Amino acid sequence: PRLRERAARRLGDRARAFASLDEVGGGYDLVFVNQVLEHVADPGAFLAGMAARLAVGGALYLEVPHADYRFKADVFPHTLFF
Repeated sequence: PRLRERAARRLGDRARAFASLDEVGGGYDLVFVNQVLEHVADPGAFLAGMAARLAVGGALYLEVPHADYRFKADVFPHTLFF
C-alpha cells in the first residue's frame, strides 16, 4: 500500500494497481519482466500471459537470477532456480 501511494503521488493519474493480468489489457510494444519469473508458480502460463499482451512485432524482455542460491543465505520466496 505504501508503494502504491508513493507511485500515485509521483505519477498522478498514470499510476494504477492491477489485481490480475486480466485487467492489464494488451497491445504493448515492450513487456519487461525483470527478476519476477523465479517467484511464479507456473512460469509457462505466466510467460504465455505476458506474450499475449504484446503488440504485433512487440518484444518480451526477461531476466532471471543465475544460480543466486549459491551466493545468498536466503532466497525465499523463490519457487524456481535457473
